[in-house]
Amino acid sequence: MFTLAKRAMSWLSKLQIVVALSTVEVEYMTTTKACKKAIWIQRLMEELRHKQQKIIVYCDNQNSLLIARNPTIHSRIKPIGVQ
Repeated sequence: MFTLAKRAMSWLSKLQIVVALSTVEVEYMTTTKACKKAIWIQRLMEELRHKQQKIIVYCDNQNSLLIARNPTIHSRIKPIGVQ
């Protein structure tokens, strides 16, 4: 869910279209989609002349955060390499 001025402006709840083998994969894919949406919202807000300083994306899976922060791990994770 994305908020603006403490109000929900965008949210999504649906079944995954990809079969994941672990919760790490699911969390990583979901976080990736959230980041894509955040970039889109940030660009929209810039067009409306509202400069957003930063966007915070929350993720509670430590292993998926490790994957996102460490680019050298990507080569060892073939199933989610597309994301």
